[in-house]
Amino acid sequence: MRTTNGKMAFVTAVVLALTLGLGFATLCAVLGGLAWPLELFSHYRPQLAGLTLVALVFSLLLRHGALILVNIVLLAANVVPIFPHLTSYLREPATAEAGGRSLRLLSLNMRADATNRERFGALIRDENPDVILLTEMPPSIGSRMTPFEELYPHRLLGRSGPESFHEIGIFSRWPIASIQTMRVSRYRLPVIAADICPPSGERGACLHLITLHTMSPFGEGAAVRDQQLDVAARAAATQIGPTLMIGDLNITPWSPTFARLIDGTRLKDGSRLRGLTPTWAPRSWSERVRGFTETLAPLAGLPIDHALASEDIALRASRVGPPVGSDHWPIIVDLQLPDLAAPRF
Repeated sequence: MRTTNGKMAFVTAVVLALTLGLGFATLCAVLGGLAWPLELFSHYRPQLAGLTLVALVFSLLLRHGALILVNIVLLAANVVPIFPHLTSYLREPATAEAGGRSLRLLSLNMRADATNRERFGALIRDENPDVILLTEMPPSIGSRMTPFEELYPHRLLGRSGPESFHEIGIFSRWPIASIQTMRVSRYRLPVIAADICPPSGERGACLHLITLHTMSPFGEGAAVRDQQLDVAARAAATQIGPTLMIGDLNITPWSPTFARLIDGTRLKDGSRLRGLTPTWAPRSWSERVRGFTETLAPLAGLPIDHALASEDIALRASRVGPPVGSDHWPIIVDLQLPDLAAPRF
């Protein structure tokens, strides 16, 4: 009897410690808008919800009323922010409507030479995107894209200064009608606004493309990231017509910064179409995680790469592509533009 009571006391103590830790982390996540260290906790809502569910199950087995109540409250606090992404698993895939032009975009943070050349080429051939957006490009990006020169004759490839890993490459089948590069902070990090239009003689709406790679949200980087997002939000707000913001934003859909971005731009969150699937994991995990099932994958990574669309764009699909060696996975977005005559520049 004493041995059994001792085991029960030990398990109760472990569950209590886990619950206290989860309570602290959840409180920090709720207060994430106050300071960047607190916001870091908000990115891990799915992980917190999963651990809280474990603590709740053990609390039920122990029949510990106080722990059960506390864990129910914590579970609700962490599930509510991610609930729209959970419901994505119940939706039917969207089908294309008559009229308008379909467009496929591929976005990837390459982490320089970490991206495997062969897998990168296979990704482009298999997905066959109309527009490719790349960040953290390796010095060899020119030669890597050489086999695709005829497919993507229109390109923007910027390089400048020591922070060139934040530069952005755009490779497009459609002409790039106009380009505006806005540089942020003393690091001169770019936010690019470009109009991509159907070829001359073809009908269809232009796509106002806003793309960026924000700084990692630690210390000064969090403030710089927010400045980049503010510039991108203003660029999106001033556009008339189909607008898409895409890139490595270094925020999850349930962070307070992301909520402010959506509220300020009224853009639709494309990540809701792919549920909790992560787009980034620590480098040592990046090749392993995708070997797990889609259910387990979110436990090891975060969805920080995004595509946000204006209301006049029909988002048909947003999914994560296969690993190519980077600590990011590519995101592939299928959209349909409204059936409008394209303005000419």
